[in-house]
Amino acid sequence: MMRLRLLPVVAGTIGSIVIGVATGTPAAAATPTLTPGASAYAAAGDTGTASLHANLQVTGSLSQLLGGLIDPIITNDLNPLVTALQGSVNGAVASAFGASSSLNASSDPSQAQFATAPAAFPNDPLPNPCLATGAQPCFSGSSASATGTLASVSLGALNGYLEQVQQTADATNPIFARANVTNPRITVLPGIGSLVPGLPNAVNPLVSATAVSAKANCPNDGAVGATRPATAPSIKETATNVNVLGGLVTFGVLDGSVTSLSVNGTTYQINGPTNSGIPELGTVSVAGVTVAPYLNGVVVSIPLTVNQVLTGLGLPAAVISALTGFSPTSSVTMNLIVGPNSNVTATSASAWGLGIGVNLKGSLSFNVLDLVTATVNIPTGITGGNLGNVLDLRLGYTTCQSGMKLSGSTTKAIPPALV
Repeated sequence: MMRLRLLPVVAGTIGSIVIGVATGTPAAAATPTLTPGASAYAAAGDTGTASLHANLQVTGSLSQLLGGLIDPIITNDLNPLVTALQGSVNGAVASAFGASSSLNASSDPSQAQFATAPAAFPNDPLPNPCLATGAQPCFSGSSASATGTLASVSLGALNGYLEQVQQTADATNPIFARANVTNPRITVLPGIGSLVPGLPNAVNPLVSATAVSAKANCPNDGAVGATRPATAPSIKETATNVNVLGGLVTFGVLDGSVTSLSVNGTTYQINGPTNSGIPELGTVSVAGVTVAPYLNGVVVSIPLTVNQVLTGLGLPAAVISALTGFSPTSSVTMNLIVGPNSNVTATSASAWGLGIGVNLKGSLSFNVLDLVTATVNIPTGITGGNLGNVLDLRLGYTTCQSGMKLSGSTTKAIPPALV
């Protein structure tokens, strides 16, 4: 008989991170155990690795001779700006509800298989609280939040679990990971009232949703030399009432595809899976903001003025006053990338119900005393597998790996998207 070791509810504050979580860790289980080598992982969220690293350049023919005049301005005004444009909120996310938190679950080789298959996604019940299930690795929490200087993330209820289903209940003997979060809210540059003067509703939170769910499923019915093709891994994703920039963009997510897409009140017909983007959308411009397809989702690009950047960073009034006196110009753009995300190979799958990237790029230039030009450069973080230098968030994060080397080759059910 399997016994469950109960852990007390943990609620606490770590710096600026607030977590409400209950976890259950089962003791060693009787046979049958997981397929050797099979694994799964689920978490409320995961992140990319990009971070924000602005830099300062000072140019001018006399710049080397004017240290006595320029150095105090650099020290007192420009350096605080550069310092404010460093880091990201990704580390806080990992500590609050990612890999460094209690809000995740991973497979244990001693964990028993289950003789009953779950209901079909997304109607399969999730452990809430997970202590009540008493069997599979799981997590649950009433809320979680992560806060940084440039952005913050808050979540409502969240939970997830993993298990492997015996062949008597499912011939494919799958191991899977399942995660769900409710009421995600993403706030960016909190010091700014309205980001777009022509869009009065473009206020924080810039991205929100009602619920986000994902499942990564990896069958274990194939082996080297098998005469029949192995069942390919698969993913499932849903998101409801996704809202970007005060309703400028709204959509849902079903099985990795955007549904019911609306941009500035116009509904766009999505015909079939959107793995190669949303060509039906094209590029839409509203009040200086552009909305365009980006892989399986959309990218919203917002030009920012000098005052918006300085105010949004929360700089002291004295610093803002000094910098605005140097005839500043801005080419800074904020990108919001929002959409479903997944990756499937012949032996593995990963899925997160909603990917959210926040990226700043461009430069701020200052004419300092009509002597030199000081430029603060902000390199983009949209490179490789990263979707932003401020935030790269994968909500409802799930992964799985089949335990056997599958024979032959299989077609990717969902091509890599936003990864």
